[in-house]
Amino acid sequence: MKKLVAKNFLIYAVPSVISRFIPIITLPITTKYLSLSDFGYIAIFDLCTIPFIVFLSFGQGYIINAIWFKLNDLDRGKLIFSLLVVSLVISVLGSLIIFAASNFIFPLIAGNEWGEIKDLFPLLLISVIGIIPGTTFTSWVVIEQKAKLSSLIKILQIVISSIVIVFVAIYTQDYKYIIIGLVLTQLFIGVLQLLSMVKTMCFKVEMKMLAIIYKIGTPIFLRSVFNVLRTQFDRIIVSNIYGANQFALYNFSGKVNNIFIETSEHFQNAYDPSIYMGLTAKKTDTVNLRFIFHFWGILTIIGCLILILFGETIIDKFTNGIFTEAFPLILLYTCVVVITLPFMGLGQVIIFFQESKYLLLITIIQALVIFVLAIILIPIYGAPAGVFSLWFGTLIYMLMYFYKKRQLFKEYFVEKIMVPYVLLYHLIVLFTFFNSLNISYILMVILFCAMIVRFYKSNKILLKEIWINKKAVHSL
Repeated sequence: MKKLVAKNFLIYAVPSVISRFIPIITLPITTKYLSLSDFGYIAIFDLCTIPFIVFLSFGQGYIINAIWFKLNDLDRGKLIFSLLVVSLVISVLGSLIIFAASNFIFPLIAGNEWGEIKDLFPLLLISVIGIIPGTTFTSWVVIEQKAKLSSLIKILQIVISSIVIVFVAIYTQDYKYIIIGLVLTQLFIGVLQLLSMVKTMCFKVEMKMLAIIYKIGTPIFLRSVFNVLRTQFDRIIVSNIYGANQFALYNFSGKVNNIFIETSEHFQNAYDPSIYMGLTAKKTDTVNLRFIFHFWGILTIIGCLILILFGETIIDKFTNGIFTEAFPLILLYTCVVVITLPFMGLGQVIIFFQESKYLLLITIIQALVIFVLAIILIPIYGAPAGVFSLWFGTLIYMLMYFYKKRQLFKEYFVEKIMVPYVLLYHLIVLFTFFNSLNISYILMVILFCAMIVRFYKSNKILLKEIWINKKAVHSL
């Protein structure tokens, strides 16, 4: 199992992580030609696509996963085409509604900065056209196991976007032209995604397919709305209240944090099949899963500790000092990642037992918690309160996951093992945030030693087996 999870993780994660690092590598160049507010306006424009994305998120992935293997090739082609048609119709209707209410919706998102990008509203509509194929393509490549195609297009998009940003920044130093370039890039990628699915599609819409889409997609649409709220509401409040400069810092801290989150998602994709197969056969290999989760938790925390030690210096050098002030926010954001570590594998158990109503319930509760805390705290305490609202909402969400998982599956994964590490890590971030660095460094040493010793003691037998197998392979 360990080799399979490692192999799957590398297939999913490496291209994605590389693509995430490419824009960071270009920062030493772009920060010479663009101001902090320019980066803020680019981020706010991207934030303004949220209302359109809400309309397009009607559960394409759930629909494809639910019935794909029950269909023949012809019906699969009809399903893909029907999903694209429904996406197009919904996006047109949604765009008309958003256009009619634009003077109300976008000032809520962008605040006073909406006036700076209002002239770019037609580009928002064009960007939607580029997004439409991707909502279906993302699920299609997974179910068809076309990981190489997905990685190729993702890397291509990041490379083209980065080149566009660098050259436009150098020759125009105008964020509006950069937005135009990024929208055209998205449109080009959307065309590639569409062409990739053409051979699969059957250009026919049947009522049977529309009925399936409506039946499965309607409840998922409601959950998707709350998913957007729980992941974006803090950003909307910060953008609305504090403007382009502060939002640029907040957005940058979130992007650095997204590297951790996306890597964790790919790790989850790697172990998903092992959990589902084990639950199906009623022979879940909790020993190996516990080893894998424990090892991943240690790697994640070590990565966060390295960021604490060297992150500020790296950011200062790479961004010519523009984003240095984002470092305290990045510190807080790492807590959002670390708080999830004790709860690895719990969501898969709930999905396996088809507790979809419970998933909807906890998503709504998490969204409401973030919503309330963000509205109350961000105006008083600023951007750090936005991260806190996201962290607290995530904690509530994970605890509800744990409660339901204990009802459905009694064995523990790494809940008991990871909790002490997580608590100690939060203390380290707290002392670092308030510049009590001596205490923070002492706690880092204690945490690192505790993790390594506990990991060795807990997995001594497995580690010996791995070592013996490794020596046997080399001897051959």
